[in-house]
Amino acid sequence: MNRPDSIPIADRVRFWEEQDKINQELIPRVIRQHELLTAHITDHESLPLIVSNTINEALSEAREEQQRHYDSALEAARQELQQQYTAALEAAKQEQQQFYATALEAAKQEQQRHYDSALEIAKTEMNREAQANLDRAVTTLNQGWRKARNLLIGIAAASSAMAVTGIIVAILT
Repeated sequence: MNRPDSIPIADRVRFWEEQDKINQELIPRVIRQHELLTAHITDHESLPLIVSNTINEALSEAREEQQRHYDSALEAARQELQQQYTAALEAAKQEQQQFYATALEAAKQEQQRHYDSALEIAKTEMNREAQANLDRAVTTLNQGWRKARNLLIGIAAASSAMAVTGIIVAILT
């Protein structure tokens, strides 16, 4: 083996110059690697916090998205319910109008039947009263006619008797 005393100084200077060049390139790399490793270790130390924050952000976004879906579904359900309510209300109105129209028509028909029945009863009563009045008038007229006939017969008989008496008086005189 070579002893350090046996190596010429020029070789030793070259060696140390080479070592210095290597150190000039390696030391900044080592420092950079050290900084990266330190940052990496620091990141790993705060990794649970980072993961926790990331998970919280993801959950928050998921909640917001779910809330948007919920609000959208709720609004759609409200609109559908409003449409169903409006349709049911319209159907109920139409059904009520139809019911009232049917009930009104039935009431009109019932009233017309009562009116026709009352009219028929009144007509029958008037006909009966008119017939009774006519019968009384005919009876009264017949009685008057009989009286007038009897009176005329009496007058005729009296006239005949007077004529006969006048003829007899004329013959006798």
